[in-house]
Amino acid sequence: MLRKFLVDRYVSRDPLVLFGKQAIGRGIERARRARRLTQARLAYQAELDPSTISKLEHGRLEGMRLGTLARVVAALNGEIDFLDDATVAALTSPKPTPPARRP
Repeated sequence: MLRKFLVDRYVSRDPLVLFGKQAIGRGIERARRARRLTQARLAYQAELDPSTISKLEHGRLEGMRLGTLARVVAALNGEIDFLDDATVAALTSPKPTPPARRP
């Protein structure tokens, strides 16, 4: 119970965790579309339910096993680029520094 509270309160709201989930989802969707697969066809190839593919692509990974993600990656021939140009730009762009606080 305490673990669930801590995960819900801190981990699920961490911007880096959310960013990572979205990057995984976008990478899977891009790889699927590049191969001209529907979510249903990818799910069939990975032996998963189509709703699982939808959840992955939308970054809803809570409770998902690593093996599930591995099956999707294998069905996509192991070729997924999680860092698209927009993601790289967001990670490497200089962050504005806040103005100095007056004492």
